[in-house]
Amino acid sequence: MKKEQFWGIAEVAKEDHRSLGEEWTDWNGEGGEIVEEGKALFLFSSVAVLLLVAGLALLHWYLIVPRLRELGPYFYWLISWLIFGFIALSGLWAVMMIISSATEKNFFLLCGRQNITIALNYIMPLAFRIGERMGFSKDRMGSSFVKVSNSLIRATAKTGECKLLVILPRCLKKEDRERFLEISNSYRLDYFTAAGGTQARSIIAEKRPDAIIGVACERDLISGIRDIAPKIPVIGIPNRRPEGPCKNTTIDFNDLERAIRFFKIS
Repeated sequence: MKKEQFWGIAEVAKEDHRSLGEEWTDWNGEGGEIVEEGKALFLFSSVAVLLLVAGLALLHWYLIVPRLRELGPYFYWLISWLIFGFIALSGLWAVMMIISSATEKNFFLLCGRQNITIALNYIMPLAFRIGERMGFSKDRMGSSFVKVSNSLIRATAKTGECKLLVILPRCLKKEDRERFLEISNSYRLDYFTAAGGTQARSIIAEKRPDAIIGVACERDLISGIRDIAPKIPVIGIPNRRPEGPCKNTTIDFNDLERAIRFFKIS
């Protein structure tokens, strides 16, 4: 298989010239430090999205009922069953997502990891809009999304000894880089320090890992998860920014080692 054909990642790299940290170009000085938000915020926003979609489906059904009856009873019942079946499946999916995220056990029925991740990526933009309308910042929504995504990866990804790649940002402080080198030697990790989003995608296409751990700010993790997670399981580790974004950031090494053990040992 040629590098350019590896799951479409190299093609994305050619088109995407975003640099790591570019998401902070409009930073106003708020939210650049440590951001901690639980999974409930994104889950609540996602359920709100599904309720909104269900409500719109019911409204459309109500508006077209007279026309459907004119077309005959069979057509009426067929469309009605399709609409109400869609609403029921959306509700079931929401329940499975909440339980799987809370327990990190796979409660999804007949849904592969790729389909779950793709569905989550479709829900995410609308969930963010709803969260921001309620007054929650982009960073708080991002923190919650990354936690939910990580939980669903742990619930659905195949584990065991695998070819793992760790991608690090350039802005890590010296002490954390040194400590990471010790951990990488202990676990025999393959790692890469990315100078930008394009470079990160290119190295993924070159190395073809079975799983990825990405260390970055929530804003960059969201972009990476949306691009890569449908093809390769990704666990995101948000960095800590005591001096603001893109400067002497640090890692929660407990979260990092937990992710490593999940992919390498589970």
